[in-house]
Amino acid sequence: MGRFGFGTRVAMFVFGAIWAIAGALWLWALLPSRLDPLDTPLDREVWFNLSTFLLVGGLVLLKTAVTPDRPKSFEDEIPDAHSDIERVDD
Repeated sequence: MGRFGFGTRVAMFVFGAIWAIAGALWLWALLPSRLDPLDTPLDREVWFNLSTFLLVGGLVLLKTAVTPDRPKSFEDEIPDAHSDIERVDD
């Protein structure tokens, strides 16, 4: 996983929030036509899928923006909970 700086995290948070809000509003606008079984042409299905992808992409950006980075080196990681278990190297 990459290490992101403060500016990158702020940008991911801002764009993720914009995408998630836009996708949710677009999905909300398309939902009544999606629930009507007699009025679901293929072009509306494509727009419904695009709005869903926009919402999910925004949520993924938000998650990535707030998730902390992994440690820089292996030695900095938290040791195993069961350090007394013998490890067998192949």
